[in-house]
Amino acid sequence: MNEKDIRFKNIIMAFCPPIIYLFITMFVEVVADIIIFVRQAKSTSNSNSFISSYKFMDNITNNLDKYSYLITFISAAIAIFVFGYYYFRHKNTYEAYKLSKVFTSLKVNDYFNLVIIGAIGSVGLSRFVSMLPLDNIIGNYENTSNALLSGNIILQIVSLGIVVPIAEELIYRGLLFNGLTKVIDAKYAIFVASLVFGVFHYNLLQGTYTFLLSLILICVYMRYKCILAPIIIHACANIVAVISSYFGISSFLNRNIWIYLLIMVVELVIGVISFEVIMKEDLK
Repeated sequence: MNEKDIRFKNIIMAFCPPIIYLFITMFVEVVADIIIFVRQAKSTSNSNSFISSYKFMDNITNNLDKYSYLITFISAAIAIFVFGYYYFRHKNTYEAYKLSKVFTSLKVNDYFNLVIIGAIGSVGLSRFVSMLPLDNIIGNYENTSNALLSGNIILQIVSLGIVVPIAEELIYRGLLFNGLTKVIDAKYAIFVASLVFGVFHYNLLQGTYTFLLSLILICVYMRYKCILAPIIIHACANIVAVISSYFGISSFLNRNIWIYLLIMVVELVIGVISFEVIMKEDLK
């Protein structure tokens, strides 16, 4: 196999994980569709009118939205198993990129700064992006957010705050980014991996936020050479988003633009300071 063929193979292998994750999610949604379809069919079996059919399909859509976080949880859990198995089967390939150093010796202050970036800095970034006129241009963030942030808060935290971050960091930072560094310079790999991460969130507003967040996550990942570091940031960011939505914190802040701006600036400043500390820290 010549160098050109090897390069092409590496590109394909790099992009396989997010594409496979997409198909896993689609498969889980189809299974959920079938289950909901059967349940709804049983409940409307005595009516054949057009209106009943319309309500029937509407109920399926509403139920899919209602269990969106559960579908996301199942998809991410399957992805962790699939890509965890894939990684350990190809451990030598990713050893050079330090993906195997999942639990490196992070110090207490490292955990502190990572949590601050995720729980505070990323929230400020999200508030900033939310102010941009991007929603409804491509997709609708509000509909996506309402679908995901519904249901039992404990299940949301487990799904969006733990399982999804592990799956996405393994796929986008661990496998995609590392795979791209085999064929292109690291700075271009950072951009491409972040762009793919943003695109796979299906709406421009959330895609812009996740693109910017991914730049931070990859920088932190490269700094520590440890996949646990971006997982902590990602998990904290999602958990805060779930809690803020559940207790109506975001809605409360949206009522006063000046309070919103003040808190956003404070969050961004704190996040930047923690990020600077991490990037300048002597890891020896």
